Amino acid sequence: VSVDVLNKEISIVGKENVFPVMTGGLDFGIDNKTQDAGKLTVKGIKFVGNGIRVDDMASVTIEGNIFENITASNAIYVAADEYTTTLAITNNTKR
Repeated sequence: VSVDVLNKEISIVGKENVFPVMTGGLDFGIDNKTQDAGKLTVKGIKFVGNGIRVDDMASVTIEGNIFENITASNAIYVAADEYTTTLAITNNTKR
């Protein structure tokens, strides 16, 4: 999934202790760097094969996910810039 986000709030949240499986990974970001870059929250998802890539978002929360058999060099990649005000990456598991 690839999404161009500007001034949007996106939350992808799995049901507690269920961990829906995502095999294609996630790619979020914007083409122009502004303070309206948007907010992204990803919680409780099981990523298999591909992880998460985030570019230039204003707020990023990646919490409580499972990353399994990731083929990329990073399960989580975040490119923050001067407009990134919140960056929280906590309690994730790589298998």
